[in-house]
Amino acid sequence: MIYQRQVIKELSINSVGIFSILLIILLFIQFVNLLGQVARGLISVDLFATVMSVSTIALLPLLLCVTCYISVLNVLTGYWHNSEMIVWLSSGVSLKKWIIPISLFSLPFVLVLLFLTLYLVPFINDKSFQYSEYLRKQPSLDFIEQGVFMPVPNGVIFVEEFDPKTNDFQSFFSHIADPNSGKFEITLAKRGSIDLDSGDVKITLRDANRYLGYPNRVDFSIFTVPKVEYFMQSNESEVKDIDLLTHKDWLPSKMLLSSKDPILESTLMWRLSIPIMAIILALFAIPLAYNNPRVNRNYNIIIAVVVFFIYQNALILMRNLIAKEIIGFWPGLFTVHSIMLFVTWIFLQYRLAPKAGFLSFLRTFFRKEVV
Repeated sequence: MIYQRQVIKELSINSVGIFSILLIILLFIQFVNLLGQVARGLISVDLFATVMSVSTIALLPLLLCVTCYISVLNVLTGYWHNSEMIVWLSSGVSLKKWIIPISLFSLPFVLVLLFLTLYLVPFINDKSFQYSEYLRKQPSLDFIEQGVFMPVPNGVIFVEEFDPKTNDFQSFFSHIADPNSGKFEITLAKRGSIDLDSGDVKITLRDANRYLGYPNRVDFSIFTVPKVEYFMQSNESEVKDIDLLTHKDWLPSKMLLSSKDPILESTLMWRLSIPIMAIILALFAIPLAYNNPRVNRNYNIIIAVVVFFIYQNALILMRNLIAKEIIGFWPGLFTVHSIMLFVTWIFLQYRLAPKAGFLSFLRTFFRKEVV
């Protein structure tokens, strides 16, 4: 059909523009947010690009869902505003016949969303975690901050001047106490350097004075040595067991399908819900796009935003109910979608006969259903 090819073409062009704008906004927000976290020291500079890319990919499913929704709403609203829809209706193309082209346009979005939510996003999250762990295990100089007393296991260290290019420092001080015996060790050095090539952090002190003894006692030892070497272990020994429930977003979908754990079932429900939500919202945009050309005011976009957030929060609520075992997986998966699909059908029927008021239409509609 001519109208099907035309609407799919316009929807495709419109969706590219909308997706580009939304992606630029998302990248800008993510960049500013992560830059602030880096400035506060919450995220390492080495992880900035990784965290930004992973967080962007994690939000791609919702971004594509919104793109599909807004594209259909924008194009069909333009048809109503330019009276093109009236011409199509006069030619015998009712609103019900727009379901097929809108569904065909939404199908690629659904397939891409299934790939993203079921495979790519969990895979990227898992690889990101492995990369973060790899960087965490590597020896680093992030703990060095000149002019500040820096805590280390069982003590503190202080460096007055530090050159990050050569890893050399001036005026070193350390205070280390043995937690078992209470014996302390104070080290003063005029200069030194840090070496990371051995896999651990090696601190070399030159022209150092060491004081060994116990608090409140005078029998302590003083050593003056030309060279002292300290070795600090890497973070590999600090690796902890991974809690599968805590890291459920990283688990592959195959593991979620075979699991009976309610928390993992709620995660699977959320992954499947986003593609379903995309096509239902696209169908809901058909009756929502109605616009009277004689009226300048149009509240469709406001209604669309409200409906989207209600729909999304209802799915989040259902996911939490599944996680708490209040409702089963299959009822939790289809309840909200069924309600939204029913609302879409009622709204579409109302647009087919808009002469009566909405409340009068509802009374007539349900009276027919009962009969």
